[in-house]
Amino acid sequence: RTHPLLAALLLHPRPQQRIHLVGLLFPDMPERQGRRRLSDRLWLLRRSLPDLPLAAGAEWIEIPAQSRWLDVEAFRRGAAGTDLAGWQAALALYRGDLLPDCFDDWLLLEREALHLEYVRLLLRAGSRLLERRQFEAALPLAQRLVQEEPFDEGALRMVMRVHAALGQRGAALAAYERFVELAADELGTEPGEATQALARAIQTAAPSPIPATPLPDDSSPDLLLRRAQTGLERGDRASVERCLRRLQAHPPTAGETPVRLLEVDLALLCGDHDRAGRILEACERDQAAVVARRAALALARGQITAAHDAASHALLLAHDERDLPSELEALLVLAHTQRRLGQGTRVLATAEQALNLARQCASPAGVVRARLVQGLTLYRQGRHREAIPVFYETLSLAHEHGLRRYLAEALHGLANVRSELGVFLEPLDTLQQALSIWRDLGLPRKEARTLHSLSSLYDLLGRGAEALRTLERARQIYERLGDRQGVARSQYHLAAGIPYRDETRVGEAIGLAHEALSFFQVHEQPGWEAAAQAALGYALWLDGQHAAALDALRQAYALYQHLGEMWFLPELLAYQGLAHLGLGNPAEALDCTRRALLALAQGPAEGDIASEIYYAHAVVLAAHGQEDRAHEYFARAYHNLIEYAAQFEDEPARRAFFSRDPTVRRLMEEVYARGIAPRPDSGVVTRWLPSRAGPDRRPVPVEWTLDAGPPDASLKRSQGAIALRRERLARILREAHSHGARPTIQQLADDLGVSPRTIKRDLAAIRKREA
Repeated sequence: RTHPLLAALLLHPRPQQRIHLVGLLFPDMPERQGRRRLSDRLWLLRRSLPDLPLAAGAEWIEIPAQSRWLDVEAFRRGAAGTDLAGWQAALALYRGDLLPDCFDDWLLLEREALHLEYVRLLLRAGSRLLERRQFEAALPLAQRLVQEEPFDEGALRMVMRVHAALGQRGAALAAYERFVELAADELGTEPGEATQALARAIQTAAPSPIPATPLPDDSSPDLLLRRAQTGLERGDRASVERCLRRLQAHPPTAGETPVRLLEVDLALLCGDHDRAGRILEACERDQAAVVARRAALALARGQITAAHDAASHALLLAHDERDLPSELEALLVLAHTQRRLGQGTRVLATAEQALNLARQCASPAGVVRARLVQGLTLYRQGRHREAIPVFYETLSLAHEHGLRRYLAEALHGLANVRSELGVFLEPLDTLQQALSIWRDLGLPRKEARTLHSLSSLYDLLGRGAEALRTLERARQIYERLGDRQGVARSQYHLAAGIPYRDETRVGEAIGLAHEALSFFQVHEQPGWEAAAQAALGYALWLDGQHAAALDALRQAYALYQHLGEMWFLPELLAYQGLAHLGLGNPAEALDCTRRALLALAQGPAEGDIASEIYYAHAVVLAAHGQEDRAHEYFARAYHNLIEYAAQFEDEPARRAFFSRDPTVRRLMEEVYARGIAPRPDSGVVTRWLPSRAGPDRRPVPVEWTLDAGPPDASLKRSQGAIALRRERLARILREAHSHGARPTIQQLADDLGVSPRTIKRDLAAIRKREA
């Protein structure tokens, strides 16, 4: 009760007239009553703080300025100066809003004025540091400025410029994209032209060189070649270009071929396939190193058969020439082509051979690349848990040796595997790390590919608008590069993702899938062709075009079977059954779903695929009039979803999961209609709660989700009743705070059916968890 009085005396260092304090602290009270209340507060203050240097007379009260030190005054003195060091010292004093737990009107004005002064000082100090090119010191100030003023584009541009100056293009663009999402979701606007122009400039700027030991002016060509090779392995374009310029002026004694091959490697790193091809045309035709690069170029262009043949030829030449580096390169390219051609057994053997040779050559980059091939192969074969330790080992090796391009590849692979196992938030962060690395290295094709994976994760988390924006960014990158293959992949991802967001746009998804499919068929990319056929079949089934859907699903099944990616097959069989049912072929439908169940029994599908198969079988059984069996399989599908969602790390992911795609939405409607689980809205109640602000604290209506239904059931199953209660407590507090309400301990206890003491313990546990 004495806090407002103490604050008023501290913030106004001169003697305060009692009549003024009464008007300030008790504005709605008669003067006589207000004076008595002020005397009571003063007595309480003296008793609570007996050492407080408090002076008072009949008409005034004061805490003398010379008897105390106040951070607010020190901050304002520093802010009023012109010295940068004084500004920085003042900024260090500001730890947050002034007395945030006091809600008196007069203090609200003080708080806002102090906050605005802090924001202006952040801007002045940050701008001064930018002028002096002290970027490391400017960065935390710019970040604090954005945190305080998230909609201020000037603050955003400062953060972007500082990050870009430090060579952190990824962080600069990530800050811009967070602003785009925030402005779209909260304000329905997009950044101004100046901010967009800055983002474009950062996006297209050449990457800064990664810090390394400077090269002496008299470095030998051999040393330059070795340093350039190191730069390639690290993904450092700028360093390789510097070495190339010096090598072109003074070529090595071995002739021009090593320099030309270095140019080819750089062009492949940057995705400039036409340049790589032109350089290779001028090289010796039957040299192992040249043929190995020719294989790598064909692989990069998606010409898998040509790449396989060239890599095989390069392997023979390298063996004859005893050229171990070229033999290693040929093996790695060959392994990738075998993976893309579905030769699963061969690819693992080839990767193991490459791994042994890389160790023999003492090539950390070769070891990392071979392990990456193994991890990707295990992932594509559905052996997710075996792939995880491979990717972690690759991450460790790449980090240890500074191989950033392969570090990003390993992060991408690990994120894909983890998401297939039903973990989404951790892979989201992992992919953001990979995206930042690609941007820092200036590799836009890799950036766009990672954006595709990010979009899929956003869809799975129910963040459809972000998914669409992310896909649009990827498509723009590919179009800017003139990369038709990348555009086709973007079209595939859009075709696969649109039904998640809006089933009314399924016609658009069908058109995009057809366009992507045409490209993949012409350019002999069976893996992508299979994926596009599956997306097309699903969209056609949703659209009621069952004959066309069945044809596409069958073709996808045949392609995946040829590729050896057997874990896709049960799901495709299940949807073939649903397509047969739509055509009025119940016997064929039952045969397909039974085969899907058999495949599931022989090799359990990870994640939620089992639920889709159970759902399809239940629908077919219901069509055959086997209602009891259908009910059983609907229940099995639901309980499998519960088990799968139990591993999700937070409530938003669980809640999005049970309505994230058309099949799950159809399944949940059956579950609710059949009474297998109650509808989520049955656990929502309206409560009138005290307002957090305002002098009268009038109650405001708040909808509390006491029971979220399936997401809560999955959490209880995985972590127990206490974890569920604490998650519900955190959820209803968020819902209350979003409406400006502050529930009491007793209200929380009453609605959650526990004692106030339990609520206090739970609140302490939540605060500790969030700290």
